[in-house]
Amino acid sequence: MGIRRGSCDRPVNCKSLRVDGDDGTSLIEVMVIGVGILLPLILSIAAMGAVQRAALGVSAATRDAARSASVASSRSQAADAALRTAAATLAAYGLDAGSASVRIEGEFERGKQIGVSVGYPVVVSLAGVFEFSLPLRITSTSRFSIGLHYPMRR
Repeated sequence: MGIRRGSCDRPVNCKSLRVDGDDGTSLIEVMVIGVGILLPLILSIAAMGAVQRAALGVSAATRDAARSASVASSRSQAADAALRTAAATLAAYGLDAGSASVRIEGEFERGKQIGVSVGYPVVVSLAGVFEFSLPLRITSTSRFSIGLHYPMRR
């Protein structure tokens, strides 16, 4: 590598002094480091957004399913109502209701607690390179209130 001089004779005071072969290397370094750091950061933020959207949808589906199961008149009707409600709520959040699992636990007696648990596998894809599934299960409880939504008769 030789030294090129511009319009001045002395290299000490010359501002146009440069070394041949170094042109544009800082731009390449910034691009490589920038892409190497920023791209994974942006992809991970997008993945966290997908997980958060799924968590909100599953949480809402669990809460709605517990409420609909708590006003059913039998265990089988409660299971059907919880499944239908969870599927409708997941669909409203843009999630695949066919991938969800709904489980009902508890005693079906007036005033007792029943629990509805909704599970959903959140599939996270990072630009099609990395793809993995996070199991998400949320449980909500509600007091079994059969007959409470009907008017009291005397």
